[in-house]
Amino acid sequence: MKHTITLIPGDGIGPEVTGAVVRILETAGLEVEWESYLAGVLALERHGATLPPELLDSIRRNKVALKGPVTTPVGVFAFPSASLTTTNRTPLSGSAASARP
Repeated sequence: MKHTITLIPGDGIGPEVTGAVVRILETAGLEVEWESYLAGVLALERHGATLPPELLDSIRRNKVALKGPVTTPVGVFAFPSASLTTTNRTPLSGSAASARP
């Protein structure tokens, strides 16, 4: 059975960490179709929002997501944590996996 999972690679070391998790899951035999989206600073720069509507729609549709570390800036240009906002605005209370080293 093939699963569709929302993938949020993150930034900094995030893509490396989530890449390792993806390889582990696929090597273990999990059949996955990944829907990859940006979040945080990278999404803000490219899409004008830290959590683009397409990302949130994907999480709601798939009901599962793998998220790597995402920068949360502090100070004058700070914005809410992508991790907390993702959990609060989607049905992921028990269905999110955050890949951390």
